Amino acid sequence: MLRPPPLNRAAFRDTAVSSRLQVVVAVLSFIIYASAVVVLQRHRDNSFFCERIGLATAVSHVVYGAPFGKVYPAIQIRLLDMQAPVETVFDRVIHLGSPPENPMTPINDGIGIGFIVVASWAMLLFGPHLVSLPFFMLGLMAISAGMFLWRFGDNRSAVVTVTFFSLTLMLCTPLVWDLDIASQIPIGGMRYFSLLAILPAFHLGLELTDGQGPARGARRLHASLLAGQVVLLVLAIFVRGSAVFLVGPILLVALAKVWRSHGTALRSLRRKATVIAVVGAVFLGSLLVALPSQYVRDGRVTTLFWHRAVISLGVNPAWPFGNLREIYDCKGDIPEGLLAGAVDRNGHCIWWHWIRAHNISTDVAILELYGRRYEAVMRATLFDIARAYPYEVLATFYYYKPKWIVQSMEYLALNSAVPSPILKVLVIAGFVNFLGLLVITASFSTGSTMARLTGLSALFGISSIPTYLVAWANPHTTADLLFYCLSCIGLALGAAVQPMRAAVGRMFAARARA
Repeated sequence: MLRPPPLNRAAFRDTAVSSRLQVVVAVLSFIIYASAVVVLQRHRDNSFFCERIGLATAVSHVVYGAPFGKVYPAIQIRLLDMQAPVETVFDRVIHLGSPPENPMTPINDGIGIGFIVVASWAMLLFGPHLVSLPFFMLGLMAISAGMFLWRFGDNRSAVVTVTFFSLTLMLCTPLVWDLDIASQIPIGGMRYFSLLAILPAFHLGLELTDGQGPARGARRLHASLLAGQVVLLVLAIFVRGSAVFLVGPILLVALAKVWRSHGTALRSLRRKATVIAVVGAVFLGSLLVALPSQYVRDGRVTTLFWHRAVISLGVNPAWPFGNLREIYDCKGDIPEGLLAGAVDRNGHCIWWHWIRAHNISTDVAILELYGRRYEAVMRATLFDIARAYPYEVLATFYYYKPKWIVQSMEYLALNSAVPSPILKVLVIAGFVNFLGLLVITASFSTGSTMARLTGLSALFGISSIPTYLVAWANPHTTADLLFYCLSCIGLALGAAVQPMRAAVGRMFAARARA
């Protein structure tokens, strides 16, 4: 009977053994993170108004049979009761019986229709329960990680380990333990979906820069895995529009690859780009066809852009600038007029001023709030204010908004004094697992591979910053930037351990010769 060779130092250095060990470490990192999410049960703390609308629409479809994307008014009214805990209200609405009203398009909350889609899918799969949202998100992350490891089961699998270790560490921040913040970014909620885009973005970036031409039999497999990641990335962007900035670094590395490629490599890159473009367009088109046409007609598919840019001027302490209160006089409809601070009410004030100036009825104004024409008014307003007060606008975008980014990141510092003993154990397990990655990396990986991964992570992190310059940074909106900071540190440690190990080895060898 043949026995496997002993796992001695020489075997431990074998590339195939190292790849298997790194995949095991990556799988363990996901198990640890998923266990922590399930233990925390943070889906019960949801006070985010916009997500209540998505939950109402999902319940209407899954429990009461409303058309996909439609909501029963009775369910929407009850779930928009922000004074009651979401779990209590949710339990009531799933036992209403058959709502008598006709289903309608939900209130336009300005965040697009992505969360309506994922909330409906989550409850179709896991039932009409709040816990369905984090389960659905974990399932998508597991699929993404599985496809990544299937394609990059070598040193690049460190991306998966560092990703889930970073997400585990983030459970020790105010994103989870400060209830005012946690209620605005529940795990599995809309804002948390920007973190789903991480592994798909890495996959696309690495696939486009991969210099190893696959054998003919592997091309279809690689294309299928790439297509799956494209679907997940498009879905994440569909839910959380700020994730669209990840496309920038992916295009950048693709252009750099085109510049250096020729012949067979260039044809391979063209095939991959075609897969990405076709699959992304087909998936997005299928979503739009499945939803009521009114969403597209009213401009409700994506989140608001110009609205946030206008109200973000309120981060400047000098807002409202000069005579803007008199220019945008809305006191007949909103008595307080323009307010200090970045508040949605300022956008409403400008909208009502425009409505009255153009003799448009109140019913139309309410119906088109956050719609296509509303965004056009906000765009024109932003440029009008910039022409009238250029210094104040420039100061807002280049001084006050970056200052808010720094302050938000400082607030999200890691805290070892978490109140959950189980989470502490899981974080320690994640840390030990990460140390295992460093040991394997020191023995097998090349520093150049880990350095490239660190650079790609840094590019993704930099690409997230324009989101906060368009709008503004708050602790509950900077989760992706915090992640990339942690990810860069983890990958940089992986890049540093092998050169450090080699340097220590040379030092001891020199002493031995002396």
